[in-house]
Amino acid sequence: MEIRRAAMLSALAFMVSACENSEKTRSAEIQPPKVVLSRDRPSYGRFTTPLRLEPRGCEKKGSCILSADLNFHDPRQGLNWSAPAGGRTDGASIPKIFQPFVGSPFDPRYLRAAVLHDHYCLKERRVRTFLRTHRVFYNAMMAIGLEKSDALVMYFAVMIGGPKWFELVPGEVCGPLCVRDARLASLGIQYLDDGHVVGKPARYDDPTVRQKMKDGADFIRGRGSNISLDELDRRAQAEFPGDPFLQNLGKEKISTNDLLPRM
Repeated sequence: MEIRRAAMLSALAFMVSACENSEKTRSAEIQPPKVVLSRDRPSYGRFTTPLRLEPRGCEKKGSCILSADLNFHDPRQGLNWSAPAGGRTDGASIPKIFQPFVGSPFDPRYLRAAVLHDHYCLKERRVRTFLRTHRVFYNAMMAIGLEKSDALVMYFAVMIGGPKWFELVPGEVCGPLCVRDARLASLGIQYLDDGHVVGKPARYDDPTVRQKMKDGADFIRGRGSNISLDELDRRAQAEFPGDPFLQNLGKEKISTNDLLPRM
């Protein structure tokens, strides 16, 4: 009897141990991977508020709402940026072409930077130039410790494939039947805000742009991140010599004549 009782206790202890180990394994399997970042780089800026998204688990569904303001101080440009509570985000700053290598749109390594960038790329929020908007994306990624080569790749991607816009000099619009405006429309340039702003939507799915993004990524990796944003801007201009937005890079106001490609 004592032998049988000892055997039963031994078997029970084994089952409990196996169950605990199984539970630990299952728990380990569902834990998200740890995010390893370099230390913060305050010279690039800092987020003065945390990122808060709702509802819980929304990242898996690919659509979240900001439950609190997300604020970023950008000393490199001398600006403060803010994505207010209530805004919706899908983390889409990360072009799909790079997601297998850099991560998903909701990758915590750069999610705060993506949310901020996406907010200012919305048509109703384009209150600063597209160059400043794309650069704050880079500065924010660097500030929170993303590897520099990854941040450079993502900056180049949004520079050549991301949305672009300009405020027009007053009195330049000549109407939908204007030959000049028809030519602009053929280039994918759209009038926004009652003709006061012109823009070009994101074109990450364009085969030519996708190839240029791949080539740019290889170039950056080959240089070992020893490259400046200005150099990447010049590369973008060289890759798309007929792009009027890249030709006028850095300007805040232009005329529609400036938008005509100069080859």
